[in-house]
Amino acid sequence: MNEHTVPSEAGGYLFEFKGKHPLRETVRWVTGVGLAGTGVAIAVIGTASNSYLSMPLGIAIAVLGAIVLVMYVAAKNKAKPLSGPARVGKHHIKSAM
Repeated sequence: MNEHTVPSEAGGYLFEFKGKHPLRETVRWVTGVGLAGTGVAIAVIGTASNSYLSMPLGIAIAVLGAIVLVMYVAAKNKAKPLSGPARVGKHHIKSAM
């Protein structure tokens, strides 16, 4: 069988995603990149074919893809634990007296 399938109680098999990133994060990234690429393609093809509506439509779709990617990065950075010293603030220095 496949290494992603696991047996279920009903006797069949279930698909289990064991990637480095959760499936939801991967879907967000793919959606953002896909929308941005599609928007750019629509804008370029529309400009080449002298279509007046496809340029704003392509820009709008590319901006939507960029927003999805920014939300993906913001969610990924929020989930990361902060590394570094636990104490932040004033630093105490011993005097040599």
